[in-house]
Amino acid sequence: MNVTTKSNYIAIILYSHNTGEQMKYNILTVANHSYFNFLKLFISSARRYLPENKINFLYVYDTGLTSQDLEWLSTRDVVVRPTKVDMAKMDNIHDEVWETITYSKTSFLKDSLMRDPTPTIMVDVDCMFVNDMFFWLELFEGNRDFILCRTTYKKPKYIGCFFAAIDIKESLPFLDLWIKQIPKMNTMVKESPALSKVVEDHSLQYNYGEIRDKVICAPVHLTTPDSCILHMKSYKDIRTVDQRITQKEVLPYLKELDL
Repeated sequence: MNVTTKSNYIAIILYSHNTGEQMKYNILTVANHSYFNFLKLFISSARRYLPENKINFLYVYDTGLTSQDLEWLSTRDVVVRPTKVDMAKMDNIHDEVWETITYSKTSFLKDSLMRDPTPTIMVDVDCMFVNDMFFWLELFEGNRDFILCRTTYKKPKYIGCFFAAIDIKESLPFLDLWIKQIPKMNTMVKESPALSKVVEDHSLQYNYGEIRDKVICAPVHLTTPDSCILHMKSYKDIRTVDQRITQKEVLPYLKELDL
């Protein structure tokens, strides 16, 4: 058993396999015009804080971006993939538009893996990168099918804001199970509970890894110096895009990125 430590966090690797080759990843997110300010922060932070030699392609699945949005993206070295989902405006968090886009995310990841069978990290667009996340992913390279984000809270156990498909052959059937489970959930928010349910029901079929949300996709109020991604989630009094990207923990990055 190899134990690797970084600050207060411990990642335990049950067995390792080092091919000697450096793995590169695709990064995938989904955005429409309502979330374009999130997307600008997402892309700008990825280019600033992640090592270029670890990124293959940065894919943006377009669910309602405007021509002006696409013009900005055309100079940012990203690959925009059009979709049949065209919902430029969301009126409320968890409304029908939000659900359609959010619950299509796993299908877009499946589509991307089938078109480009490269290890791919799916991250919600209301996130920003602040440290090199590849340190943690490299701990699992060659010995895990996929990597999940383990929540700090009791339920759901896993959150769908971050999912890293490492072994494409094994990740694709897992995604199928996740996609089929989402509409079966009777919870208000379905994606993360569906993910947790599938993991619980099929845990013996897959060799997966877990990284704590405080490290790999931290809610803003749980940020630590070791956090790699900040998740600007909505809360009771922080719901609009502007409110979420102007939280005090986010503002220094906005200034540094000149956004």
